[in-house]
Amino acid sequence: MFDISNLQGDAQSLFLYVVPFLGLITLLVFVHEMGHYISARRHGVKIEAFSIGFGKEIFGWTDRLGTRWKVCMIPMGGYLKMFSDSDPTSRPDEKKIAGMTAAEKQMSLFHKPVLQRLEIAAAGPLANYILAFFVIVFIYVFHGQPMEDKSVRIRAVLTESPAGKAGVLPDDVILSVDKQAVHSFADLANAVKARQGDTLTLLIDRQGSQVLTNVAFSDGVTLMGVFPSITLQKQSVLDAAGAALTRCWDVTTLTLKSLGNMILGHQSASSLSGPLGIAKATKEATAQSVWDVLWLGAMISLALGIFNLLPIPALDGGHILFYTIEAVRGKALSIKTQERLMFAGFAILLSVFLFATFNDIKMHF
Repeated sequence: MFDISNLQGDAQSLFLYVVPFLGLITLLVFVHEMGHYISARRHGVKIEAFSIGFGKEIFGWTDRLGTRWKVCMIPMGGYLKMFSDSDPTSRPDEKKIAGMTAAEKQMSLFHKPVLQRLEIAAAGPLANYILAFFVIVFIYVFHGQPMEDKSVRIRAVLTESPAGKAGVLPDDVILSVDKQAVHSFADLANAVKARQGDTLTLLIDRQGSQVLTNVAFSDGVTLMGVFPSITLQKQSVLDAAGAALTRCWDVTTLTLKSLGNMILGHQSASSLSGPLGIAKATKEATAQSVWDVLWLGAMISLALGIFNLLPIPALDGGHILFYTIEAVRGKALSIKTQERLMFAGFAILLSVFLFATFNDIKMHF
């Protein structure tokens, strides 16, 4: 018999995943495209369309400057179509460019100086970085910056990790590793890193009693599987700004390092996440608190900025690469060459998307 209660449960679960995810992604895409828009308008480029989503238009309006602002059927991203573009990827329209008048060339992205085009291409990712920076500052000022306890106190333990299998518990305080005192999680990490593949003996303070436990590490495992106990300390605006800059830098360098290691085969790509994983994280953050949603939004905004700066044709980083080559050579790559590279870029992006989606399904669903 058809069970309508299951259908209602599935629909509610889908709603809880999809709506917060689409709301967050729509906001971040809008900020990204607005960065391009502001920079392009500043340099006199005509904007033909500002779209949130792809495909058929649901609704929209045309402003006095001739820009069509619209929301489309497929809400996974967005684009800015500038005068001289043939499609949302800003691929030059060869026929349109050939027939332009002198007045139209003044409004054309294709005819702007290369440094202006570089700025316009970089403005989208920069907008995502700026948004992430200010959100992190806001969190640190009004909610607090997470600070590790001075002692090596455990907040949580992964069940299947070396520490979890050894019986380490939340609220344990690790005093020493192989009789070597540890005073911070940095000390603990260094002790584990120096003894990969070994069995470590931990001296633990557990509710006032001292306990010895052995933690065994298999080859290749470098993490104990524990999380530090933290407190939140509200910061001044100046201190929060400095800490936010450091956080943005750390996330960027760590992400690029991880991507490099994946490409070189030094790190598994199994942790690469796509839309489904982000949707699940958004649902979980929404169920926690507004601060968790803000933090997740800042991290996704940073990821969006980093991803779009990668030198892959069809992304902003690909355009930056083309413009840099043009600046060095003194002339642009031919439109045909750019089209071929764009096609290759799409193939790469589609492969990454499918792989990340497969990872999401395997890990989360």
